Amino acid sequence: MNPNVLLGVNLRDFEVTMSGGFLITQFNKELPYFFKDGLEVVTFKNEYELVDKIKYYLKNESERKQISEGGYRRALMQHTWKNRFEKLFDYVKSYIK
Repeated sequence: MNPNVLLGVNLRDFEVTMSGGFLITQFNKELPYFFKDGLEVVTFKNEYELVDKIKYYLKNESERKQISEGGYRRALMQHTWKNRFEKLFDYVKSYIK
């Protein structure tokens, strides 16, 4: 882990959840604005935590599936392109009137 690299949400975070996959990703300050850790995605803060969580979720398939389904539901409800553009246009319209 390079502490000099800036972290943030990226397209992969949405691609994995939108496809119903189990997302385990490095924690960053932006992610909680989009997904709930432990309910819709899983985050880690260092290599040791990553290894521990991988081992845990490989042994706990039902919990892993619940998190995947939670991420999928959130992605469909809030993170589609259609949803994002509707919010953008609503925001712009509120300033035009």
